[in-house]
Formats: sequence, C-alpha cells, structure tokens
Amino acid sequence: MNHKPAFLLIAVLSAFALWGAARVPFHPDESTQLFTSADFDLLFTRPWALGWQAGQDEDLRQRYRLLDAPLTRYLLGLGRTLAGQPPLPADWDWGKTWAENAAAGALPSAALLNAGRYAVTALLPFTLLFLYLTGCALGGRRVGLLAVLLLGLHPLVLLHARRAMAEGALLFGVSFTLWALLAAPYRRRASLLGLALGLAVNAKQSALGLVPLVVQWGEERGERKPSAVRRSLLSLAVLLALSGLLNPVFWPHPALAMRSAIHLRADLAARQVADTARLAPETLLDTPGKRLLALVGNLYLTPPRFAEVGNYAAETAAAEAAYLANPLHAWGRGLYGGAFFLALTLLGMGRGVREVIRGRTAFGEAQAARKVVCLLAATLLQGGALLLMISLPWQRYVIPLLPIVVLWEAYAIKK
Repeated sequence: MNHKPAFLLIAVLSAFALWGAARVPFHPDESTQLFTSADFDLLFTRPWALGWQAGQDEDLRQRYRLLDAPLTRYLLGLGRTLAGQPPLPADWDWGKTWAENAAAGALPSAALLNAGRYAVTALLPFTLLFLYLTGCALGGRRVGLLAVLLLGLHPLVLLHARRAMAEGALLFGVSFTLWALLAAPYRRRASLLGLALGLAVNAKQSALGLVPLVVQWGEERGERKPSAVRRSLLSLAVLLALSGLLNPVFWPHPALAMRSAIHLRADLAARQVADTARLAPETLLDTPGKRLLALVGNLYLTPPRFAEVGNYAAETAAAEAAYLANPLHAWGRGLYGGAFFLALTLLGMGRGVREVIRGRTAFGEAQAARKVVCLLAATLLQGGALLLMISLPWQRYVIPLLPIVVLWEAYAIKK
C-alpha cells in the first residue's frame, strides 16, 4: 500500500495547524495550564515535592494536581523549557478583570503562550498518523485518508486542540487508543492499548469512558480463552502503572490524596452546576434529552465556541473576528453542514452494523468484523460516558468523540 499521499496530507495539515496556532483567540484556562506547568521542573529533580500534603488542598498547585490530569502541564513544561520560557508566575482569577489579571502576572506573554501552543499542536501529526493507520485497518486507504482530512480540518480541532490546554493531548490519546485497539500488532496490542489509554486518561479524565476497552475478547490463531484474561490484565496493569508514574501527588499518601481528589472534583462540579443554574439556567443539562441535544449540537451544529462564559468577551472580540475571517475555521458548521455530517456518521455506523450482521465486513483483511464491533463499542462507551458525566454545555467536552466520528464518516463512503 502506497502511504506517500497520506504522509503528504498529514504534513500539509500539520503545517497549517502550526502556522495558525498563534492566531487562536486566548482562553484564560491557558494561563492556568502554563501556571501549573511549573510541575515539569520538579518532576525529574524533586518529584516527591509534588506529593499530597495534609491541610494543603486550598493551595492552588496541590489543588490542580488533584483536580486535573497531569499530561498537559508536563507537555507545556517541556515546550516552554525548550523555548527558554519560565512558567507563568500567577494563575488566572476569573473574579478579576482582564487588566487586574494582567497586572498580577496571570496573562502570558506571546512567547510563552506560543511555546505552549506549539508543544500541544506538535502532537497533531502523530494524532493524524494514528488515525490514518486505524482507518486503513478499518476499511482501506480511502477511509484512512478521508478520516485524516476530516479531522485535520475540523473546526473544533483547529480551535480547541491548538490551545495550551488539554484537548490536543486528549485528541492524541484517543487516536492512539483507537489505533491500538483496531490496528496494532496482535502480539503487542495489550501493552500498547494500556499505554494509549493511560495517555488519554492522563490527558483528561473524560477519556475514562474508554477504559472498559481493556477487556480483551475474541480469539486469534487458535488462542485459548485464558489468554484473553491475561491480555486484559496486562492492559490494565500498564494503564495503572503509567497513571501512577505521572501522578506523584498520590505517592506519599495514596488513599488520603484520592479521597481529597474525589471531594474536590465533586465540589467543583457542584459549584459549576450551581453557577450555571444561577446565571444561565436555560443552558443547564439537567435531563437526558438536553444532554443528548447538547452533545449532537456541539459535535455538528454550533460554531466554534471561544469561551464558556462571557467575562472577557470585549477583550477577545477582535481576535475572534480575525480568527473567523478564515473560512476554514468554521466550515461545515450550522444546520445544513451539521445535518450532512450527522447523516454521514449515522450512515457509517449503520453500514458497519449491517455488514457485521451479514458477515460482509472483510475487504481483504482478517478480523474486520472485530474492528467494526470495537469501534462501535468505543462509540457507545465514550458517548455514554459524556452523557452521564457532563451536565454543562461546553463545546470542548466533545473532543474525545471527534476521532471516532470522523472514522464513521469516512467509513460511510468507503469502497
């Protein structure tokens, strides 16, 4: 199979993403991530200093270690270190004005912000490569190429996955997971799946919905059933080991730190829901129907959302207008484009189900039915997890579904 066209397409899309990273409108959460990236400086010198300490949960740095997945702050730390930039000295305070945050040192310089963004965006070519190989395994080279094109030019990817935030690393982790599940060499599939899931979950906790994929099923090459159990346990062991390694906050007192993390996460979620109910009650996703509508709307219909609240709309308005002046940054959104891509997704899923039932998935490659079923399982698990966990209509929460969705869209028009 000639992969040169795919490599060229990935290179062009990645270059476009890197070229435009500095033009993405600023989000205050980028300040928080650049502030916490100071943990990178301690990770290889004094990792025990990152450990949980009793009575310190109100300390911002310990609080973020317990609340947020760690991979992005390490990635940003690496990026700014290579660029010779220090961590941001202060966290963004949403209760202060833009000018007050800037005066406090919470507004990053262009050099620091771009160093973080380039570090995140540098993951995109690897994300697209994993997606291409997954598409090839699922339905041939056409599926791989179409999936790369659709994801690389997706307006939500171009916005959310180029910021110095968690979405770029999450997108990489999910795409890596899909490749490990559908296309990785059989003998190394279990360990690679555990590694991929570990990276996805440690990029953002919303990928926890994919963790049940560690359960191995099916037999290959006359393998006996107990081997599936061993492979499942190996995937889980790699996932847990990587998570433990990346989270030194849990090393000194794992049980107490985990209890604090659960309490802080529940408190944060409750406060976010309360604030939404008070300020914009019509947007609160308090029923299954509202959650489903918000999920579909954010995946297919709504234009790129630059912020979840309008605290600093006046300060970012000019950058947002300049960003949207590029038609590639909002293409395919809206009623007609969204309806088209939603129909394409459903068509791809329906085609997969029909071909599995009829036993006609194989296009010349073994285990084709298993691959389609695995992608269906990933769709249901991740989509179901978002419907259960997310009660806020924030667009960036749908990011882990994007690689799955574009694979189905490409599968709909495979040969």
